[in-house]
Amino acid sequence: MRKKIRESASRRLNFDDSNLSEPDYITMTGLSKINVSEVCSTLSKYLKNTPARTITTTVAIFLCKLKSGMSNRFLSTIFCVSKSSVRRAFNSVRKAFMSEYVPANLGFQHISREEVIQKHTRPLAQSVFGGIASNNAILVLNDTYIYVDKSNNFHFQRRSYSTHKGRPLVKPMIVCTTTGYYVSVLGPYLADYRNNDASILTHMLKTNVEEIRDWVNEEDIFLFWIEGLETPYQF
Repeated sequence: MRKKIRESASRRLNFDDSNLSEPDYITMTGLSKINVSEVCSTLSKYLKNTPARTITTTVAIFLCKLKSGMSNRFLSTIFCVSKSSVRRAFNSVRKAFMSEYVPANLGFQHISREEVIQKHTRPLAQSVFGGIASNNAILVLNDTYIYVDKSNNFHFQRRSYSTHKGRPLVKPMIVCTTTGYYVSVLGPYLADYRNNDASILTHMLKTNVEEIRDWVNEEDIFLFWIEGLETPYQF
C-alpha cells in the first residue's frame, strides 16, 4: 500500500480535495466535512500553511491520529509528508486547540450552572433525583480508561497498573449532564487503589479544580455509575 501511494502523488489522502465523500470524512476523522471545515476555520489564526501541508491537512492528520491510532509512519505515508512533519502537526494543533477551542467548549467555566439546568437536564432526571419543583443541577460522573504502554519508570508503572483490567492505564473523570452534554473532563488520574471514584471526587472538591466549588450549590446532585449496580449511586 505504501509503495502504491508513493508511486502516485494523486493517490495520497488529500482533505483539500472536495472529492472526498462524507463517509470518508467520518471514517477517517470522526467528524463530518462541515465540522472539519468549522474546526479548521476556528484554528486558522493559530495555524499556517506550510510548503509541506495546509491547515486542513494539519488538522486532518491530528484528527486521524485521534480517531484511528495509526502510527506516525503510516500517517506520513498516506498524507505524503515526513514523520517529523507529522509530529510538528500534532504539536501545532494541540497548542491551537488548547489556546481557545478547548476552554470555550470544555470545563466548568465554559457553561453556567443555570444553562445546565435549563437546557441540559432531562425532565425525567429532574423529577426522579431532584423533584419537579427543585432547581438542582444534576451531573453524571464516571471515569473512563485510556490504556498506556508499560513505563520504564517503576513508580509510574506500579501506580498506572490496574488490577481490575490487568494492564496499565490512566483514568480521566468525565463530567456530563443527563442529556449527555460534556461539562468537563478532569485528570487523568492513576489507576491504583488510591484513585477510586470517591477519592477522585474528594480530590476535585478539596483542590477546587476548575473552581468547581464556586460552580455547584449545596443541593446539587452528583450521580456515579458503579459497575455491578443497576441504578446510579447518588451523592
